[in-house]
Amino acid sequence: MSISYNLPKLLIDMDIILTIIHLMKTQKIKPLVYYLEVLVKWRKIIGKNIVIVVLVAALISLIVPQKYTASATILPPSGEQGTMLGLLSASVPADLVGLTGMAGVLPGVATPSDLYAAIMTSGTIKGTIIRKYDLKREFKAETMSDAVKALDGITSIQVTPEGLITVAVTYTDKYLAADIANSYIEELDKICANFHFMIPAKNSS
Repeated sequence: MSISYNLPKLLIDMDIILTIIHLMKTQKIKPLVYYLEVLVKWRKIIGKNIVIVVLVAALISLIVPQKYTASATILPPSGEQGTMLGLLSASVPADLVGLTGMAGVLPGVATPSDLYAAIMTSGTIKGTIIRKYDLKREFKAETMSDAVKALDGITSIQVTPEGLITVAVTYTDKYLAADIANSYIEELDKICANFHFMIPAKNSS
């Protein structure tokens, strides 16, 4: 059996090996052992930096309070409810409606969902929620106006393109956030229930 050698290929491989060895000697390319030696040499400093980073991250997490978002969604009214809200839009007091000019809107100009959202931003509902959960003390507010501003700052009431109304409350106390979000819906239900009985009596007179 004869063994043949590809001399040019061997020469090229040998040239590559010699080049790598030369670069390693001149420290242009360092072997893995070199980096391991560096890690061992500076292990104390590296370890201290890791500990500092971990402690700083933990401190930040303690200083910056974690916030939770609670949300509640209601479906748009339909049928008889929509008719009732159309009458409601012409009868609701200005103090009850949060959006300027909504109190005198005619049926069809604003959707029932828009009217719902407007009522939910009213001072009447906000005041009820603030007193119910003693938010003036919770927010450390000096006046009722300050408490309302603080409540507005953590509350988002939006109407989706589909007509759904979403109430989202973001606060450090997740249970209080959930209670506030649900209370917006509950207070809206109470107001609509009251007007449901008041409007027919008004029309019959």
